[in-house]
Amino acid sequence: MNKRRYFLDLGLGFAQFSAMVNHKDSNRYYEMIRDIALLLGLEFPDYDTLSNHLWWDFKPPKEWFEERGGESLRDFYQIGKLLYLRFLLALPPHPNTRTEQIDQTVQQLESLFSIEDIPQEFLKDYLLGLETGEDPNKMLQGIVQTLRKSLTERGTESNERALKFLKDYLLGLETEEDLNKMLQGIVQTLRKSLTERGTESNERALRRREPGVPLKIFITYAREDREAKSNLITFLTVMIREGLIEIWHDTEVLGGERWREEIFLNLSQSDLLLFLVSPQSLDSDYCYKELETAIDEDIRVIPIILTNCDWRNDDKLGPLNAFPDGGKPIKQWTPEEVGWQNVVDGIRRVVEAFNLNMSSE
Repeated sequence: MNKRRYFLDLGLGFAQFSAMVNHKDSNRYYEMIRDIALLLGLEFPDYDTLSNHLWWDFKPPKEWFEERGGESLRDFYQIGKLLYLRFLLALPPHPNTRTEQIDQTVQQLESLFSIEDIPQEFLKDYLLGLETGEDPNKMLQGIVQTLRKSLTERGTESNERALKFLKDYLLGLETEEDLNKMLQGIVQTLRKSLTERGTESNERALRRREPGVPLKIFITYAREDREAKSNLITFLTVMIREGLIEIWHDTEVLGGERWREEIFLNLSQSDLLLFLVSPQSLDSDYCYKELETAIDEDIRVIPIILTNCDWRNDDKLGPLNAFPDGGKPIKQWTPEEVGWQNVVDGIRRVVEAFNLNMSSE
């Protein structure tokens, strides 16, 4: 997942929603940006709250950007909004007449493009098309697609460098170069590649390039919550049959396997982690280790709240968007099946948003 790209889409989508809030399709625009926010694990305002804000007075919570590269994420959010504002200023009945607002918007975009090392030619082509009467919709779609492609290509550069160095390494071995020097060199390059490569492991990236491959979901749970885990899998049966997801949990480990290594190997290859939250799972060092590993590898984590506990004050779980809606525990739903279905509906939205963004890369 390239988060800068998602924040670009989030800013663009929110500006579009603000402009279309009185339109009959405004709910569809809201659902689009809500799904992006869910994919990013962000707490997102409800429709009524959001519809009372125009994009220039909505202040995203600082928690949205409090992570590695936080300022860069904010920049791409702003770029998305400003691109749409410049698009609006090119529309009838007053195209290209609000010169002061246009100049301010262009200056901000130029500054952000410079800060994020985005080629200014992308912006110049967009602005020139708007100024010379090109179809504004076509120009907006064009620059967004160009930026998405640029961000995707940036994420692959480190892997390409590693592959090139591997060829050099093998050639060095064949030509009897200093073996220690060659080995040290490729290890250093691969370490750098693993640091820079983006937010997906190579295993997940390879899986997601294949069309029709289901998202791999890893379930973390305490032993006392085995029944809840079974209930969740049962409610996810339709999505499994549709080929949208596949489930992995520790009962999949075969007898005799090195179970600890097998668990963390499958976790590292997963797209989503569902953390079944209860007092017992919060008290489990092993559950918490799985949670920390998922966060470190930038695997999307979705807390599933089973019963009342102090999860909101947990540093890692508290900021995440939880299911059922609003973090209302499963035990408080009557009947509980309604709560489980609410969880499944939320997971379906996340999976569909994930697949939609992957298909457009």
